[in-house]
Amino acid sequence: MVLESSLQSKIKALKMVAEFIPGIKILRRMPSENLFMCNTGLTRFGWTADTFRSLSDQEFSSTVFDDKGPDTFLVGKTNDGETPISRRSVFVKYNKVTESYNLVVYCLALAEECNQQLAFIQIISITWESDVSNKLCRTLGETAFMRENSSKFSRLSKRNKEVLSLMANAYTAKEIGDQLCIEANTVNSHKKRIKKLLDIQHNADILKYGLSFDLITM
Repeated sequence: MVLESSLQSKIKALKMVAEFIPGIKILRRMPSENLFMCNTGLTRFGWTADTFRSLSDQEFSSTVFDDKGPDTFLVGKTNDGETPISRRSVFVKYNKVTESYNLVVYCLALAEECNQQLAFIQIISITWESDVSNKLCRTLGETAFMRENSSKFSRLSKRNKEVLSLMANAYTAKEIGDQLCIEANTVNSHKKRIKKLLDIQHNADILKYGLSFDLITM
C-alpha cells in the first residue's frame, strides 16, 4: 500500500504523540482503509501493523469498533462544520470479554490536501466509579431494551401507550379509567391488547417498557 506523502506525514506525527494520548489510537481513510494503529492497540489485539492494515471492513467492525453495533451506544456528538474536523462523536462500548465499558471518541475530518475523509478513533478503557458504573449499566441496558423492542412498541396506538404509561406507574384499572375517562372494562381490553402486542409475560416486563421508553413519571 503506497501512501501519499501528506498521509505519511500525518501518520508519522501521530506515531510521535501516540504514547502521550490515552487509549488505543487508530487512523483510517474512509470508507474502509486501515492506515495506523498504535502499539498499545496492536499488543491488545495480538496483531502486527500489516495484520491491522489488511483487515476487511467487516473484520474491523467485528473486532475493533462498529458504531452501529448492538453493544455500542452513542452518547454525544458535535457537527458544527469546524475545519478540519467535521464531526466528533462519543460512544460507550460494552466489552463482552472483560465485561466492562470503554469510551470511544470518533473524529471524522477532511484532509484538504488530498480531499479525502480520515477517521481518528480513540478507544479508552476506563475504571468507572462504582455508583457511576451501576447507573451506566442500567441506562445502557434500558437503551438496549428500547432498541430491541422499538418495532413492537411502534405497533401500539396512542391510547395503548397512554394505558401502558399508567400501568408502568402502578395505577389500577379503575384509576386508569378515571384518568382517561373510560370504563375499567375498556382499560382491561387495552391491557390485554398491549400485552399481546408487546409479548409481555410478566409484570416486570411492563416496568422495563416504562423505564426504557421514558413512561415513568416521578
